Formats: sequence, structure tokens, C-alpha cells
Amino acid sequence: MNLLIINLDKDIFREGSSSLQRLKEYSQLVDKIFVIVWTNKKESPIVFQDKLFIYPTNSFFKFFYFFDSLKLANQIIKKCRIDLIFTQDPFETGLAGWLVSRMKKIPLQLQIHTDFLSPYFWRESFINKFRVVLAKFLIPHGKSLR
Repeated sequence: MNLLIINLDKDIFREGSSSLQRLKEYSQLVDKIFVIVWTNKKESPIVFQDKLFIYPTNSFFKFFYFFDSLKLANQIIKKCRIDLIFTQDPFETGLAGWLVSRMKKIPLQLQIHTDFLSPYFWRESFINKFRVVLAKFLIPHGKSLR
């Protein structure tokens, strides 16, 4: 099984981080894992045992994270069959994953790490209001939730 993950965790690029270690362990359970990480500084791709491939977006501005991740996802899918797409959240990375999933007909798993239905989350910012609406749209389109 080959996985594509769209992620926000920049710690993955820090050698010895728990995030990188966890991905290395996960890579032993599947054929290959491809991880796209939304970054705005120049990080180098990481390859581990020809099973784990980590690609930074190295976007010029945060605004381009989304578009750069779509471009990378398409490049990866052209080279390798992907069986499942994971996204870190049902928000911006979820939208990117959903678009790739829909265009390439690959199942999508969304992860939820916060209580986005809390009234406190809603009131915190305008962007959180957008995220709640986006999550309510994306969750029914995911094949599974974690």
C-alpha cells in the first residue's frame, strides 16, 4: 500500500524529531509513504530506506502552500500508484487532499485534532469560521476519519 500524506508539521525536517521518527516507523508497515509538508523556507527533501519520501513545498508565501502541494501531489501520482490520501486536518490540507482525491479517484482519510465544533473555536477568528464551514463540507466526502 502506498500513502500520500499532506501535512503541516515542519518538525519533520528536524533530525531526531518525534514526528520524523514516527513517519520512519510507519514506513515499515506499508510499501511507500509520500509526505508533502507545507513549508515556506528552503528545506531539502528526505528519503528514508526508499520507503519514506518527504517533500517540502518551499512556498514563496504561505498563500501558495495549497497550490504547491497540489502540484507536488500530481507529480508524485504520475510516478507512483497511490492507494490512500491522508490529510492532517479537515481544513486547508483537507481541501487539498479532497481535490487530489476527487481528480485522481483515490480514497481520502481526514484527521481531526481539534474540537472545531466548539463555540470557542468558532469565535476565535474569521479564519476559524471558514474552517468550520470547510470541515462540515469535507468530512462527508472522506472515506474515513481519524
